[in-house]
Amino acid sequence: MMKVAAVAHESWLLLKRDRIFFPTAIAGVLIALFAGMASDWGIEEFQKILFDVGYTGFLLVGSAVALFWGSRTVSDSTSEGSLEIPFSTPISRPSWLLGRFLGLALVLLFMGCLLVFALQVAMLIAGFGVMHARFLVMFLLVFQSWLVTAALATFFSCFSGQTVALFCSICLWYVGLVSDVVAKSLPQKTEPFVRSVVENLATYWNLQRFDLGYLAQYQTELPTATELIFRAGYGFACIGCFLCMACLALSRRDIIR
Repeated sequence: MMKVAAVAHESWLLLKRDRIFFPTAIAGVLIALFAGMASDWGIEEFQKILFDVGYTGFLLVGSAVALFWGSRTVSDSTSEGSLEIPFSTPISRPSWLLGRFLGLALVLLFMGCLLVFALQVAMLIAGFGVMHARFLVMFLLVFQSWLVTAALATFFSCFSGQTVALFCSICLWYVGLVSDVVAKSLPQKTEPFVRSVVENLATYWNLQRFDLGYLAQYQTELPTATELIFRAGYGFACIGCFLCMACLALSRRDIIR
């Protein structure tokens, strides 16, 4: 664990050097600007706009960072020739990879806290008070979707270059967002084989399970504890699956160039 923690700290410092928090700062400023622009509008319109801006920014900024920097997990070290150095020490490839992922996860967590703080400030300025618990649960699930996306990009980075890894990650990320919608909108005349493939894809790769945006829009109550546990468990299962495959791919990869 100490080795993993050391690699995670190194990864944190490297990502910080790359100014990974810059998109977060921009998103926070945009939320504040939209809050100021909408301050003279109707209360209901302002609340809806504030939520849409905050939620959309939270989802897209974190997902973009997870996709871009996750796809660079191995490729950067390989291109710089620094990947052989940690592997010449008593640290295994899976430990190194888990440490790099953990460093990215910590960065994403810090970014999420900053974005939630910016949204909370905008709500206080608008006179909406402290954020309701359902908002926090909603953002926690979106944060978990960031981790799933980062694990997906890390997996592709273990056996391909950054460009290919980023392209494949974006494609699968988009498929995960729309798979459930496509499965529910299939016409009756769809071929059984095609229907089976789409429905199975929506069952096992469905990022909409992390979307609880309707809780804030329609002021409804939280789902049951069983449903929340199922959603969180699905996220942890996806992360574990992608990381296991990533460790296997990196263990079999020839890093000497």
